[in-house]
Amino acid sequence: MTISRGLSRGVCAMAALFPTAALFQTRRFGFILGIGAALICVYGISPASAATITYTFDVGTSFTFMGGGTGDLTGTFTIDPPSGPFSGEDVVVTGGPLAGTYAPFDNDGGEALVYRGETQPILFVAFSSNLNSAPENPLLTSVSVLDGPDAFKVTGGGTLSPTLSVPEPSTWAMMLLGFAGLGYAGWRKGKQTAVASA
Repeated sequence: MTISRGLSRGVCAMAALFPTAALFQTRRFGFILGIGAALICVYGISPASAATITYTFDVGTSFTFMGGGTGDLTGTFTIDPPSGPFSGEDVVVTGGPLAGTYAPFDNDGGEALVYRGETQPILFVAFSSNLNSAPENPLLTSVSVLDGPDAFKVTGGGTLSPTLSVPEPSTWAMMLLGFAGLGYAGWRKGKQTAVASA
């Protein structure tokens, strides 16, 4: 994911410079292509970064309630930002009054993973960062029950899958086409200048 983000940001920076550079040229065609490259960057790369985000719970991620009851968070979970559906494995709480199975229910706007039990209260699993912002290694900060107690001990976190923010092939094709057009416009202008000075 780090490589993809860095590449995307680099392309964005390059595209943003094209309109500025083209302003110093007299050819209107070059300026139009520069604007097009910037628009491709804004509207082509940004939607790709909003793709499904997949996390994997770290080994040993768990929580314990004061009144009894422990649970392990295992496997993977995915969310569709912003505030999209959330899916993952059930959470099983053993021991204590909160014992039971809790199924994935909602993303809560990225603030927490919400699990709903069949007959038990709703379980909230919160992290150090909003999950919709795609933090790479969010730390598990709290586990609580609606109108109930908070877990006094929480350990572990989640690791982000390295497949986020990869622009689609069509996006790359559009950007490359725009850059090729810019290159051609510059080459043509240079050739005309050379002919005029000869």
